[in-house]
Amino acid sequence: MQPMELWIIKLGGSIITEKQNGIPVGRTRLVSQLCEKIALFLQMNPNIRILLLHGAGSVGHPLAKEYNLSDMPLNTKRTYGMAKTILAMRGLSNEISLALQECNVPAIPMQTSSMFYRDEDGRLIFAGQKIMERMLENRSLPVLSGDVVSTANNMSSIASADELAVVCAKAWKATRILFATDVDGIYANFPPAPSETYLQNITRDDIQRIITETDMPHNSQDVTKGMKGKLSALLAMQSVQVSVFNGFDSKNLELALNKQPVGTNIQL
Repeated sequence: MQPMELWIIKLGGSIITEKQNGIPVGRTRLVSQLCEKIALFLQMNPNIRILLLHGAGSVGHPLAKEYNLSDMPLNTKRTYGMAKTILAMRGLSNEISLALQECNVPAIPMQTSSMFYRDEDGRLIFAGQKIMERMLENRSLPVLSGDVVSTANNMSSIASADELAVVCAKAWKATRILFATDVDGIYANFPPAPSETYLQNITRDDIQRIITETDMPHNSQDVTKGMKGKLSALLAMQSVQVSVFNGFDSKNLELALNKQPVGTNIQL
């Protein structure tokens, strides 16, 4: 692939769907606002490529939990559940891609289960890297979701969007990863005290401490372990700048894209 600067944006499932209520419905208006910010940034920065990832939220997590798809042997019922989950996630990716296309961004929804699988050791293998490279080279914007994937051991497994971000960032040496979440940033304690403010800058050591010393509870429907899963995945990264911010306000994404102070900054 020709040299280029790649940024990765991950829209959390908790902001693009009604995750807390468990209703499998996307937040159409917010998604449109976020996509408008991305489109404007690309218009002003034609040399930067963006890979857009999104979480499952209320569209995917309940299905994955209902059919017990996390690292389990495939059988008839589980294969059916896998099919339903993939179809649901594809629908959400289609909605986001359409919102970007309406902003004149050539967004292409990709299917995670066709691009990735897990090997015998549980590592996520990027089988479709060459395909996606061609799309990035031609200035399209691939859209990928967290999803259920198959394994070399004939099992179903969950590949979170956070994990996808790490794998793709390492494959293409991405320089920035932006996480639009449902919190203002990373806190020293999870859950934070009522008066506690988020940390503006943290290091790899800070991440390790937060993971090991705090409970970090997550929604019972969340099969990707929420913020703990996100931070754990980031520990595999090197030489990348990460921003974690509240995505419910689309202006925060605009600030993050333009390298303005917002949320928590992590230098790995």
